[in-house]
Amino acid sequence: MGAEGACEVILDILRKHHEDTEIAEHSCWLFHSLAIDDGNSALLVGESNEGCQLLVRILGLHIFSANVVERVCCAINNISFNNQASSTVLGAMGALKLIISSLKIHQESPDVSYWCCSAVNNLVCDNKSN
Repeated sequence: MGAEGACEVILDILRKHHEDTEIAEHSCWLFHSLAIDDGNSALLVGESNEGCQLLVRILGLHIFSANVVERVCCAINNISFNNQASSTVLGAMGALKLIISSLKIHQESPDVSYWCCSAVNNLVCDNKSN
């Protein structure tokens, strides 16, 4: 199947099952892993920014699940790393506000705090619109 096929499958799973906490958690973890590669990251974001929309939607739906928040922030961290276009889109979609809210909710969790802070850093670094 290759990376391109895996990216399409993960987006399809997120489209269909984003409301399921366990599927959202594991799908975002795979999204994070695939997005380490810049080519995959571009496939996951897509020309219509659907990947960004799905991550923001999942973060909003599952903001009280520490595991989902951690996985979403891992994915946001990777797709926004050195990518001002994705950072700007995510910021415009409300990702920063949701991440900060998540950080307040889960501040007792070192892992969630780490990934929230890392994602915020990538979203705001050298990005005046965020």
